[in-house]
Amino acid sequence: MRLILFMLLCLAITKITAQTYTFDGVVADTDLHALPNAAVKLLNAGDSSVVQVQQTNKNGEFSLKEVSMKKNFILEVSYLGYLDYFENIMAVSEADIPKFKIQNPKSIQMTLSSTLLQQTEIVAQKDPITIKGDTTEYKASSFKTPPNSTADELLKRLPGVEVNKDGSVNAHGEQVTQIYVNGKKFFGKDPKIATQNLPADAIESIQIFDEKSDQTKFSGMDDGVRDKTINIRLKEKYSQGTFGSITGGYGTEDRYDAKGALNNFSKTEQLALLGMANDVNKQNFTSEDYSTYSGSGGNGGRGAAAPATGATPGFTTTFAGGVNYNNTANPKTEINANYFYNHFDREIDKTTDRQVFSPVGNYSTHATSASHTINDNNRAQLIIDHKIDSFNSLKFTSALSYTSNSANSASNTGTFDALDTLQNLVGRNGNSNGHGYTNSNTLLFRHRFTQKAQTFSVSLNFSPNNTVTDAVTNSTRQLFGRTAGTHTGVDTTLQTDNRDNQRNAYSGNFSYTQPLTEHTVLETVLTYQLTDNNADRTVYRTFNHETKLDSSLSNIFDNKFTHRRGGFNYRIIYDKWQLTTGVLYEQSLINSVSTTIGNLDRAYYNFLPIARFRYTFAQGENLTGDYDTNLNEPSVTQLQPIRDISDPANIQVGNPDLKPEYQHQLRMRYNKFDKKSFTSFFINLNARYTTNKIQNAQFIDSSYISTFKPVNVANDIAVNSYIGFGIPFIQQKLRCNVSLNFGYNRGISPINNIENTANRYNVGGNMRWDVRLRDTFDFGVQTRVTYNNSDYFSAQTKSSRTYWVHDYDVSTGYTLPFNFRVASDFAYLFYVGDQFNNIAPIPIWNASLSRFFWSDRRGELKIAVYDLLNKNVGFSRTADVTYIQDDRTRSLGRYALLSFTYLLNPALQKAKSGGNNNSGGGNRRGSGGKD
Repeated sequence: MRLILFMLLCLAITKITAQTYTFDGVVADTDLHALPNAAVKLLNAGDSSVVQVQQTNKNGEFSLKEVSMKKNFILEVSYLGYLDYFENIMAVSEADIPKFKIQNPKSIQMTLSSTLLQQTEIVAQKDPITIKGDTTEYKASSFKTPPNSTADELLKRLPGVEVNKDGSVNAHGEQVTQIYVNGKKFFGKDPKIATQNLPADAIESIQIFDEKSDQTKFSGMDDGVRDKTINIRLKEKYSQGTFGSITGGYGTEDRYDAKGALNNFSKTEQLALLGMANDVNKQNFTSEDYSTYSGSGGNGGRGAAAPATGATPGFTTTFAGGVNYNNTANPKTEINANYFYNHFDREIDKTTDRQVFSPVGNYSTHATSASHTINDNNRAQLIIDHKIDSFNSLKFTSALSYTSNSANSASNTGTFDALDTLQNLVGRNGNSNGHGYTNSNTLLFRHRFTQKAQTFSVSLNFSPNNTVTDAVTNSTRQLFGRTAGTHTGVDTTLQTDNRDNQRNAYSGNFSYTQPLTEHTVLETVLTYQLTDNNADRTVYRTFNHETKLDSSLSNIFDNKFTHRRGGFNYRIIYDKWQLTTGVLYEQSLINSVSTTIGNLDRAYYNFLPIARFRYTFAQGENLTGDYDTNLNEPSVTQLQPIRDISDPANIQVGNPDLKPEYQHQLRMRYNKFDKKSFTSFFINLNARYTTNKIQNAQFIDSSYISTFKPVNVANDIAVNSYIGFGIPFIQQKLRCNVSLNFGYNRGISPINNIENTANRYNVGGNMRWDVRLRDTFDFGVQTRVTYNNSDYFSAQTKSSRTYWVHDYDVSTGYTLPFNFRVASDFAYLFYVGDQFNNIAPIPIWNASLSRFFWSDRRGELKIAVYDLLNKNVGFSRTADVTYIQDDRTRSLGRYALLSFTYLLNPALQKAKSGGNNNSGGGNRRGSGGKD
């Protein structure tokens, strides 16, 4: 065997083409034993950036293809327990090709690290990408970013990761829902807070994984709850130091933008402070801070396209700040606490056009509206995780949010029949004030027995919530006859609506896992949940200057949901695959007491099966599948049996006879990531089938006044799929990401007691090319094209609507001499379809020029112009079962801003002057283990 290996070493040759050659070799130990799975890397001699990465096969062989003849490289080979091997590979001229063929067959012999340990400095060396089980880890230094970049700029350069226009992050085909820093929670579940505030230079590595629930991690029984998670691991000097940044900007029309971040980290404590103030529509904090009382009401539909710029439509002024604290000073106790305050002041002027497809005749509405909303939100969270001993632990989680809101609005809505004849005209003016809190408290006790996989856990939860709103609405409704302009009636209403909704939820969960064999575990599950909703609504109406209580619109409503569940889960566990199956039996009780209809008691009994499967083909390649069933009970508003006439053209009425929805959901995911070639391939499939789907039934009278009532329909089907593929070219300086997505939804909505069915399809493609040349030049081009089709039909009518959405983006940045940098991004959005003849394309162009100061570039002066062409408009399209709606919102247009950023980072200068240089160059280093 040794003789055969020695002959292979001698016969290994380098193949040369006109401009590139193939570099072959064999890696063995000093006794000529082959070393399989050794890491072979080809690095640029100039900056040590990775050109190619391979692992040797079972015979120790490797082959690096398309190596440039005109460049100098460093060949690095590492193998656990052996000293790393480094060799300079010089450029080869065509005249030296014959000599090169003779002198450069690669026969590499690795030396055990123990023989030279006393005389060699050991420096850890890492692959650009490593895969450990379900975790993919990217070494940050292998992916260059421009000066003073934040974490989101680093994420854009990682294979398999996308950063969207609105700042949200998709990793491996799924949206990232939470961020950790050094393994600790960072400001709850808004990834943008970390990605847009942490400096890229502080990051050692990025880890991406699926975070499982506390119960799954403890018991080993997969409950299917997962969050796509990013853990940002900071460099040592940042993990034990103070760093941050502060930015201030002032621009045209007195625009301003300021924000600051300060972080103080140690081995046992993390303290992070954030603050921002601006009137340029920036809202970097989570939407839950301001969505409780939006004032504008939102579009409430599905399938809405984001504004062209990805920015918030309208005009918004924001003041916000927060603090995050982690403490692990006590080895047995971990504490995480965070607090946020968010104030926003928003003005929106909007035009809405809706096309309604109805078996009694299609019609349309045209509305103009203006609103002014002021919102203040405070939210806090506390998590204490205490390990009592090696067998018992206790975890307490509490979250509290308090919101106050005031809003003023005015609108005018006209309804037109199929012949474009005006049928009714409704004007509304109103103001509202509200406040409320939400609170959730959970106590989880866990016990682990001495036998492996034998566990017991119990959790208790109490969640009180309360919202109070007071609204005054002055509305005028004018009705017209079938002949345009024939006036048939005027109805004016002044209404005061006071609502007080109290919701208390109590729940308890019990779980016991018992191993049956070496590879099987049985779990017993018991759950009890009680939700008590109390809704008190008082409506006063004014007629002839006299205000009286309207008992037909007022109601005191008490509704209780009770859920009792019990069942078993059975799990089979092997190295490459895992399977969990189970079934729960649920008893659901609804008890309602109303001053309008008296008492209503209903009971429902259902089986809830589950199944979960995971198969690991190889490192970085796996297939997972999840099947779940669950019940969704109706809301207290849907159940309350009274009318809401605050919008005289669209009257709402509740339905106390609603049944809970029964939902089946299937999720399939296939992921493959090759760390040698940096190629990625992802397939996601989600399917949902719902019986007793709660849908609004609509009744339209002869004047096109609509009354909506929630009812249960037979079923609803939704399917979504995603396919993504990414591959690098030209030694990873050019990368291409391609994705395809498909969506289908079948929904039923009764109109005038006739079922109206909609089949909606959308098929889209996305291709992005990115060029990254060190930290000097970057260029990206992205194209997104989506086809949308909606077919509406009933026994009496059928119609179809088709349109295309085209969205193109170009972005570039270039670092010039003398510490200057220019950057520009251009977005172009347009719609194609008969109904879009009057909508012009939307081009948005932003550009900036920066000048960096001091040797470490910690200061940056920037002049930026946003929306150079002054074309920004908030446009979105919403598709629902019975209508298509277009919204156009007047939005912030062209403005210029001069800003200065200063990095509060003493560690940065120290790193620049005395940091390690990992550029290689022939030095021998020992192989590093885990961090």
